[in-house]
Amino acid sequence: MSAKKIHVWIGCTTKARLNKSIPSLEKVLQSLKLNYEFIDRDTDICCGSVLFNTGQRKAALNNAKEKITETFRKMNVQSLVTPCPGCYRTFKEVYPREGLWRFESVKHVSELISEHINEMQLKNKGKLSVTYHDPCHLGRHSGVFEAPRKILSALPNVTFQEMKYNRENSFCCGSGAGTRIFRKELADYASALCLMDAQSTGAKYLVTACPFCEHSLMSAQSSYKIETPTVVNIIDLVSNLISNKK
Repeated sequence: MSAKKIHVWIGCTTKARLNKSIPSLEKVLQSLKLNYEFIDRDTDICCGSVLFNTGQRKAALNNAKEKITETFRKMNVQSLVTPCPGCYRTFKEVYPREGLWRFESVKHVSELISEHINEMQLKNKGKLSVTYHDPCHLGRHSGVFEAPRKILSALPNVTFQEMKYNRENSFCCGSGAGTRIFRKELADYASALCLMDAQSTGAKYLVTACPFCEHSLMSAQSSYKIETPTVVNIIDLVSNLISNKK
């Protein structure tokens, strides 16, 4: 689809806690016939989102200058795609603002998929009912509301139902800015509110486009014994429907 190389930033949370989504991400990228290269797949480098968002600006800047921008220079990173809204916002807004790095483009993977969803060969795996949770970094903070919804609406035999609290009014999962690290019970409570809102739609699956939210929602399911709906990352959902036909 594109000869121009796209660099892919996976993000710490996906690598550490949800690495099942990495093969899904690669399957999606391959289906789009992209010329891509992973930046952080085999390293422990971090974008510094949590450092910036918890007021540790000096440490965040040092981290960026000593580890990230040098890697970008070596790899000649211009166009970047990431499945993590925290990384997305950091690279798209914070790095240019701080004079750290300027990209030609930064996209969340949902934006990339939505641009080409009608070109993808997707399987009909039977009727699926889904709802969607807007991650704070992707939604309220970055204004990306429609791309995930465009994807869900285009999936074969999938019925999409909005939660009562959506878009700008969506519940926070409770995981951002270090909250889960310092007050897990508060994060679980916030995610439980999201789950109950999702339950009210009757959807079988609660789709999210953020690994932080995915992890937090599943943690709340365990803490509050909430079995339904099933939490799924939009990357895994799309990957599971990609046809293997050439």
